[in-house]
Amino acid sequence: VLRAAGELERAAAIYDLILAVSPKEPEAWKGKEEYLVAHGKLEALVDFLSKRAELAENDGQRAALLERAANIAERELNNPRLAVSLQERRASIPAASADALGTLVTLYDAISDNNGLRSALERQLTLTGNPRARIELLRRLGAHCAHRLDDGARAEACWQQILSAVPDDREVREELTALYRKRGDFEAVDRALMSQAWRPSDDANLLAIWRASAVNLQENITDSERTIAAWRRVLDLAPDD
Repeated sequence: VLRAAGELERAAAIYDLILAVSPKEPEAWKGKEEYLVAHGKLEALVDFLSKRAELAENDGQRAALLERAANIAERELNNPRLAVSLQERRASIPAASADALGTLVTLYDAISDNNGLRSALERQLTLTGNPRARIELLRRLGAHCAHRLDDGARAEACWQQILSAVPDDREVREELTALYRKRGDFEAVDRALMSQAWRPSDDANLLAIWRASAVNLQENITDSERTIAAWRRVLDLAPDD
């Protein structure tokens, strides 16, 4: 009656009393939510939805409440860290996990939480069966580990998984070559370059690969025979060099 008469403040106080005694009373939940929405109490609304999620009768309701709370936190309160905590709870619900993890990847990236982003990508990978989607996840995870976490071992593992499925992926082979060069493992650099050199490619790319191999051998590996052979391949491709 009070809610119908527009006396939301008094009604809200009564709803709080009802919920203290009967936490799952649907009319009290509905009335309290209407009060918070009508008065623009967004922080309280997020907290309210979070508490409702704890008492939800099934995973579908729980996931929907957490998603709504997270969206308000992110878009209206401009509080991505709060949104992250809510989406992490949602990600623990099997039916909502894939969608929540996709959102978490975006949120962690936005707040530059590199470890959080890695965790979200790793969990996405465990849930992804489509080969093409897995390759793209491995590509992003590998680049993230190499360039933002300085975890070359994990990056290499990601890139090797891609090459096992797509041997001609030039971008990944170039990433691996750069990783080996950064480590100072110049024999691995040469092996990586050679694996590219004998794969189908245009002459310009082949010339660049053989030139890089020759320079690497000349500057970093004491093996005149291999060095001369590499420079000869350069001349085969560019006689006027």
